[in-house]
Amino acid sequence: MRYQHRVLGMLSLLSVITYLDRVCIAVAGPRIGPRRVLTRVVVWWSAFTTFTGTVSNYYVLLLVRFCFGAGEAGAYPNASAVIARWIPAAKRTRAWGIVWMTSQVGAALSPLLVVPIQIRYGWRAPFFVFGLVGVMWSLAWYVVSGFAT
Repeated sequence: MRYQHRVLGMLSLLSVITYLDRVCIAVAGPRIGPRRVLTRVVVWWSAFTTFTGTVSNYYVLLLVRFCFGAGEAGAYPNASAVIARWIPAAKRTRAWGIVWMTSQVGAALSPLLVVPIQIRYGWRAPFFVFGLVGVMWSLAWYVVSGFAT
């Protein structure tokens, strides 16, 4: 096997492991529902995205980004619960395909959005902007998902 295949295999295994690690808390934690959990985790990580723009030293940055990651880790396991609960079984694969595809759209759009904001307003500004975007999404999610319950 060529080296690139081993590397890709290891990265794929890492992807599985990180997802399994995230799901452990979703399964073991309190059953408060993905609507509330997604709202909370996005507000949490949005707050720490915003706090990233206020840091003044390396150690505070490490702490803030750690807390950001703690919130963000709940996103996909709870998205899975939402899909399982609100999407018919025959359409779940397509739903997940759309979710994963749009994550890559986000990756493609990020430099087109972040760089101009950073050039115009400084390195801290994108953290404030995207922190606010996450809070707005949380509010919209809580309202929209309330109709499905």
